[in-house]
Amino acid sequence: MDVQSVRANGICHGLPDLDANITGLRAIVVGASGMSGQQMIDVLAQSPQRWEKIYALSRRPPQPSKTSHGVNVIKHVPTDLLKESQEIAEGLEEHDVQA
Repeated sequence: MDVQSVRANGICHGLPDLDANITGLRAIVVGASGMSGQQMIDVLAQSPQRWEKIYALSRRPPQPSKTSHGVNVIKHVPTDLLKESQEIAEGLEEHDVQA
C-alpha cells in the first residue's frame, strides 16, 4: 500500500507533503480571489521553484501577499464559474491552461 503524508498550512489542510526534488508542477486554483483560494495561492507561492505555473481562476485577480508578491509563476485567468461549461472551457483554452 502506497502511503502519502499530508500537512496543514494555515487554513489549508490535507496538503501533500511532496519530495522537494519534484519540480515542474502545474496547479489550478479555482476561486483564487476568495478566502480559501487566496490562502492556497499563498501556500503554493511559498515554493516557487516547485511550480512551472499556478493558474489562478477567478473573476478578479487574487491580491498579492507577502508570500506571492513577485512570484512570476502565478497566472490569473479571468473566469466566471457561473457561466456555461462550454464558455468556461473556451476561456481555459484561450489562456492555454494546462495542468
